[in-house]
Amino acid sequence: MKVIWKYKLIIIDVQELQMPFEAEILSTQIQDDIICLWAKVDSQQKLYKRCIQIIGTGNPIDETFNVSRVFIDTVQLDGFVWHIFERIIK
Repeated sequence: MKVIWKYKLIIIDVQELQMPFEAEILSTQIQDDIICLWAKVDSQQKLYKRCIQIIGTGNPIDETFNVSRVFIDTVQLDGFVWHIFERIIK
């Protein structure tokens, strides 16, 4: 069954989320002063780790050769601008 799940993000460089196989990340927004990510998932599927990276405007981006990033969204919170990516190890 397909449903939409919400994940609360912590403002740290990299964090792992447990998401069902083939979950589709929809967006991130601020809800109650917390960065939240929404994904369309098949709740019957096995959970897998997905790596989410948060990069603040002006902060360095690690250019490790075996890592790529897929942009998800940009949010603003408390005067800061955060750029949310899925980090993928090649």
